[in-house]
Order: sequence, then C-alpha cells, then structure tokens
Amino acid sequence: MKINQILLMRVGEAMDGKKRFKAKIAGKDYTILGSLSATHLNTVVDLVNQQIDQLTELAPELSNADRCVLMAVNAVSDQLVKEKRIIALEAQLAQLQEKPTPKTQSKQADERPTINGRSTKGMIADHTNINQSLESQAKSNLTHEAKTESTEFPFKRK
Repeated sequence: MKINQILLMRVGEAMDGKKRFKAKIAGKDYTILGSLSATHLNTVVDLVNQQIDQLTELAPELSNADRCVLMAVNAVSDQLVKEKRIIALEAQLAQLQEKPTPKTQSKQADERPTINGRSTKGMIADHTNINQSLESQAKSNLTHEAKTESTEFPFKRK
C-alpha cells in the first residue's frame, strides 16, 4: 500500500521539529508532517471527511479529485470571509480603544489651561453662576415692578 505524504506548514516555516501524523482521508492513507497537535489534526481530518461525504451525497458523479478541489475552494472562500470579518472587528476595536474613557476624560480635565493658577473650568462655572444669579434677580425685579404697576393706591402722591 502506497502512503501519500502531505506537508502541513506555512510559507517560510522550517522543517525542524515536525511531527508525523497518520490519517485516512477519503479512503486514502496519508502521513501529515507538521507541528500541530494530534487532537487538532484529528479534528481537521474528521471535518475533511465529513465534507467529502456531504459532497459525495450532493454530487455522486464527481470524482474524489473534483470533490477535494471543490472542498479546497470552499475552504479558501470561508477563510477569506473570516479574514475580512477579523479585519472589520480589529478596526472596530481600534475605534473603541480611541474613545476617551472616564479616566482619560479626568486626565484631560487636569490638562486644561489655567489663568493665575486657577482652572478655566472653574472660571466658566463661576461666570455661569454669576449670570444665573443676575438673571434670577432681574426676573424678581420684573415681577415686583409688574405688581407695583398693577396695584392702585387709594391716595395720590404729590
């Protein structure tokens, strides 16, 4: 019986320390060389065999070679979709990491400009309080004047 060898490695990866893994894929024996665990490779082989079986049921007229090519095309397509999703999620994560948190907001408040050692934030708050106080005084004066104008006195002033 002839055993096929499959090299499972990434481009530029050295052959040092590779393990041999025996597998049966679509009825053929293979020896897979790679650094991945036996558990991982068993899972991969099981999924490959399941997908080949599904393709056999869907298209029995295809040869094993055609099924394997179709499965490889599907696998690469799925990989590209997942890589695109990863890129989108990484961009979303980067945006979320750029948003100021309460901690960075308080740090930014500490970095505000000061005049004579006093934060401009405090000055703005004081100015706002003064304006509110003046507005409330003006309103009370207006209501007092309106009451005075509408009141009729029983006697006339000279």
